[in-house]
Amino acid sequence: MKHRWVMGSADICFHKFLDEPWKTKFLTWFFTAGKTLPVTHGTGVYQDAIDFAIERLRRDEWVHIYPEGQVNKHHEWLRFYMGIGRMVIENYPKVPTLLPMAHIGMDKVYPPWGPNRYKWSTDNPITIIVGEPLDLTAFVEELKQKYADELDQIIAVTDHLQEIIYKMRLEVEKVHLDRLKELRPDQVDEFLSTLVPYEPPKARVFKYLPTVL
Repeated sequence: MKHRWVMGSADICFHKFLDEPWKTKFLTWFFTAGKTLPVTHGTGVYQDAIDFAIERLRRDEWVHIYPEGQVNKHHEWLRFYMGIGRMVIENYPKVPTLLPMAHIGMDKVYPPWGPNRYKWSTDNPITIIVGEPLDLTAFVEELKQKYADELDQIIAVTDHLQEIIYKMRLEVEKVHLDRLKELRPDQVDEFLSTLVPYEPPKARVFKYLPTVL
């Protein structure tokens, strides 16, 4: 019970080697043992993995989420997937406590691209910022008064959490830069070249529901 559940892409964690059954079997065992919930991108916010995660939260269990839903290879400002908003809304009135965190530097430890792709490195700094625990009960109550449609409530929660993490990302980038100057000055120029200027996200627009959520 002290080990978290975690949301993971079904394509990566469970279906990556469909042409090699033994690899698929091993991956399935590995990620299932690690309490990974297979999320299928493109099937909407109402899917089995989100349903299961909501049930875990109702039992006061820990669910870890990567709200961008993918490895952010190019340091873009990616929109958060809306499952996180549904997990908050559908647990009302017992809204789960959220612990926001942001990290940077993992792409140097086990690069998913470049000349050192898939090679472990142990001499690169990693910077992690953990925010204060968030109680969104009052915020959700306001949303339920403001919006009658659950989808509008889900969007509002998702965008609210996205804004919080975005601010933390700007903070962790500054801290990481200072640490690089001290620990790995040879990486400073490369790091600065990868930074993407922040632009406030545009309002969400949906043409086809629910498949684009």
